[in-house]
Amino acid sequence: MLSFAMGGIDRVTANTMRVLNGLKDLETLLLLIPDATTIEDDSFKNFSNVHRLKVMGGFLETLQTKALSGLSSLNNLDLSRNSISILPQGMFDGLRSLDGLDLSHNQLQSSQARLPE
Repeated sequence: MLSFAMGGIDRVTANTMRVLNGLKDLETLLLLIPDATTIEDDSFKNFSNVHRLKVMGGFLETLQTKALSGLSSLNNLDLSRNSISILPQGMFDGLRSLDGLDLSHNQLQSSQARLPE
């Protein structure tokens, strides 16, 4: 398990996550992003072994369609206590192992996303 804080950034990108790329055995990631409002496409493209991801910060509003791309082993996703209002179509594509999802305490207005079957 790794608890990782990234302050002073407004967007999570593949480039900002690059610092963790060498952690091939990482299974649980607790990501604290107090200033970020967006997670961009392919931010987690090198995290195929992560089983549990919790994103904390409170100001996260937007996850781009392919933001979770690369998390092929993910079975638990916690995006609670953020400011997410929309879940884009295709957001959960490729997350075939996902069996736990917490979106509580957000500002969800609509969801075009479908959970994997």
